[in-house]
Amino acid sequence: MDIPPVPPLSSQATAVTAPCPPSEYYRFVYFRAEGVTECVNILPFLEESENMRQLFSLPTDDPEEGTATKPIDLPGTQGEMLVSLREYVNNFGWKNTRNLPESTFLHLLHFGHMWEADGPYRWAIEHLEARQMSPARRLELAGRYGVDHWIDPAIRRLLDMPIADVTVEDVLTLGVEVFLIIAKAKEELEKVTKLFMRTMPTATLHGLKRGG
Repeated sequence: MDIPPVPPLSSQATAVTAPCPPSEYYRFVYFRAEGVTECVNILPFLEESENMRQLFSLPTDDPEEGTATKPIDLPGTQGEMLVSLREYVNNFGWKNTRNLPESTFLHLLHFGHMWEADGPYRWAIEHLEARQMSPARRLELAGRYGVDHWIDPAIRRLLDMPIADVTVEDVLTLGVEVFLIIAKAKEELEKVTKLFMRTMPTATLHGLKRGG
């Protein structure tokens, strides 16, 4: 029996979920990540990201680049992130975000940071701040994506958290080395607190107990 020929790797590893519609007003580009290929309108990112404008203004020797036959690869990006990106652009940031999963905002945080697109980046941060999240997870995201104003509150929450409340997931999120530093800082903080209480004048302590 004849064995059918093996298809090229590109056709095995890539599935275009939605073709680019013809348009004179938008700029569609095909991207690929983890075997997923999506057609994305990059116009919102070109308007906000200097990096993107420079990238797509450069001349290319390959006219097929960015097309369905030769999508632009995005190393370090998950396929589901690419799907969220397409949905974000198609829905202009979603007016109703109540039913969107947390992963959607995390994916747009990734693209906003990677392409230095302020709109999607701040949109993701705003919605993630309204979601419940462990301090370990928030600190990890702050370090990865440069959300500086998350760092101090997350560290304070970790220092206030009893060691017994720390989960295995928390440790895996930040790493054992980071949690050893936090544990050491908690120990030093407790020492300072105890020393402070021992050295406070008795009258001041009684005043604090009376509330004045």
